[in-house]
Amino acid sequence: MLSILQQLLQRLYGIQVEQSVTDYVVTDPGLVRRLRGQTGQAPETLLLRQQGDTLELSLYLDAGLLSRLSAADPLHRLRRTDIEGFCILLEGVSHFLYLVWHGVRARGLTQLELELQAEVDKYALLGYLLKAQHQGTLPAWLPRQLFERVRYRADLTGAQRDRYQAANHYARRYCRRLQRRFQWAWNGRSLLQELRRFYRLDQARKLRHIEHCG
Repeated sequence: MLSILQQLLQRLYGIQVEQSVTDYVVTDPGLVRRLRGQTGQAPETLLLRQQGDTLELSLYLDAGLLSRLSAADPLHRLRRTDIEGFCILLEGVSHFLYLVWHGVRARGLTQLELELQAEVDKYALLGYLLKAQHQGTLPAWLPRQLFERVRYRADLTGAQRDRYQAANHYARRYCRRLQRRFQWAWNGRSLLQELRRFYRLDQARKLRHIEHCG
């Protein structure tokens, strides 16, 4: 499922990377806690270490969540009860792909930019999947599910919480604009051009674009 999610995102944004997310996934929470020096563990964590020009990374995903979602087969039948878990996996794949795509081009990026793009990725890809699974009708609860019914982990620092809230705020504004402008015609060329343009913008230009969109 992770490989398919990567392929779907690459197709959506018209990009290609040689690395496969499945080669970088770890599922041992004890190992991650030792590496990060923390007692708690989120179900999805991107681990990074840069040494000179070399960037080492791993993507931790909760093994139980992976097993449950793989059995549920959300790519063919995404139940509302599986949305939260599916978004956790999708966010991990989004982070991996965005980081690698920038890395091979020697382009820097910020943590806010990474989180903002992941929120947009979830909205866009879920829009495609749910419209296909609901015979062309997008469930009205999707925007509320992604942008309003949000819970933040209690162990986040103030800076981390601010970053997640900012990413949610800007992604909500941008995706609301997409919905108004394209009326969920997700197979149209104009929408693809807009999403692909946004993907390639850096943080400053992403935020200016959102402000301009209203």
